[in-house]
Amino acid sequence: LQQIRPVITLMAAAAVSGGAAAAAAAADNTVYIPISELRQLCTKSLCTLGYSSDETAVLLDVLLYAQLRGNNQGIIKITTGGMNRAAAAAPIAVERETRLSALLNGNAQAGMLVLHRAMEMAVEKAKSAGFGIVGTNNTSTSTGALGFYAE
Repeated sequence: LQQIRPVITLMAAAAVSGGAAAAAAAADNTVYIPISELRQLCTKSLCTLGYSSDETAVLLDVLLYAQLRGNNQGIIKITTGGMNRAAAAAPIAVERETRLSALLNGNAQAGMLVLHRAMEMAVEKAKSAGFGIVGTNNTSTSTGALGFYAE
């Protein structure tokens, strides 16, 4: 990401969720921050919320993908509580599985982590059987920018 855009523009939170009027009002509050610095800050924040380094890497990839495209599924989720780890979070469990399909119970894990695991399983099934589909349920947060998983 740093090779594509070395600096990212952050607008006040009100501008992200408040529409054109809020964006205009917040224009004076625009902050420019190097992506490397943003990545470090977000990594620290996610670790503080209780995510492991592997989980943080997955979450950050999805969040920055969204942020760099102006999608509201970006880092605003960290600052607004959208990434807080659920107290009831337990390991992701496979509820059903066949050669072509599976169903994952997210057990209150972050949706991005559950969807990442589902994507990996679907790709492996497709490689071995020509097709793969994996469903998910019981996630505690959004799955983030879905376009991330389609690339």
